[in-house]
Amino acid sequence: MKKVIAGILFLLFMNSTSAYAKGFFFGRKPKRAPIPVVKIYTIDDYMKDMEREIKANWAPPQNSFKNKTVVNFQILRDGTIKNPLISETSGDKEFDRAAMLALANTNKVTPPPRNLVGDSMDIYFTFERFSYLVHKDRYDR
Repeated sequence: MKKVIAGILFLLFMNSTSAYAKGFFFGRKPKRAPIPVVKIYTIDDYMKDMEREIKANWAPPQNSFKNKTVVNFQILRDGTIKNPLISETSGDKEFDRAAMLALANTNKVTPPPRNLVGDSMDIYFTFERFSYLVHKDRYDR
């Protein structure tokens, strides 16, 4: 009778979750499904993506060395860029024109995630270029 009870207890233990956790069942632990990693898309992530899309269409003039233009515009729910206006000029008309042309050529960016904004989002976007002149005669030897 003791052997029967011991056998039943052993079978119950082997079918229990603690037996799985301790690795007694067939000598190994059962495989568990990996925990899915969910990336939370933040406003910073969206702004970096939007900047990359716009600056891919930006070609500042070659003769500009230290300029900064700030452009204000709206992004609609579908990603359309609307009402671009220069809010801070660089003082260089060609540089400002290149910034506005980049927005016109982009026209539409990736739509923002619904959890980030309402119907539209106001953006102040900075186009900035710092170039340094290197005097060739200093490095010729």
